Amino acid sequence: MVRQQRNALAHGFETFESVGSQFDTSDLGGKLGRVRLFVDSLLEALQDYRDGRGFKSQAAGSASSSQ
Repeated sequence: MVRQQRNALAHGFETFESVGSQFDTSDLGGKLGRVRLFVDSLLEALQDYRDGRGFKSQAAGSASSSQ
């Protein structure tokens, strides 16, 4: 549902007013909480990946396996 609404807004098929009017403020507050949890977990995963230098170990592993 979110992806469909995002695409409709991005391509001009819907207005922000028409999409926004489908939700009341209590519904939006609940969504905000879920979005915050998702973004926090994503940022933590990215930081863990960076700290573990996963991108470098994968690059080194792929170079040695191709030889």
